[in-house]
Amino acid sequence: MEQNSSRRLLLRILVGFVLIGVGVLLVLMNIGLIDQPPIRGLGGIGPIILIGIGLYKIAESADSHGRRSGFMFLMIGLWLAVSYFEVFGLTFAETWPLLVVAVGINIIWKSSSRNSHGLCMHQAHRS
Repeated sequence: MEQNSSRRLLLRILVGFVLIGVGVLLVLMNIGLIDQPPIRGLGGIGPIILIGIGLYKIAESADSHGRRSGFMFLMIGLWLAVSYFEVFGLTFAETWPLLVVAVGINIIWKSSSRNSHGLCMHQAHRS
């Protein structure tokens, strides 16, 4: 148990340092101390960060709520990446309905997890 919590702490610290590094890099680019890469490459950082946050939350969450929020970060990050990099020629105008699909999945997931918790509570009261 203690090894798991120390691993989780190390992972959080690592994610924190990565976010600090990305933030400092972006600030230095914005104030002109370092050259900016072509805007195409810079815009891809946001979706990658969202995908990373989503994967982290899914992997580290002990409950359904944390995994659901991780799923939403992951889906939004993937949507932005597909649209921004025009994977298979898809653009924002063509892919925005995927967000509607992700929200629908999230609502069903939330309802089913509440229903299963409610069933467990109801069955516990019957015993």
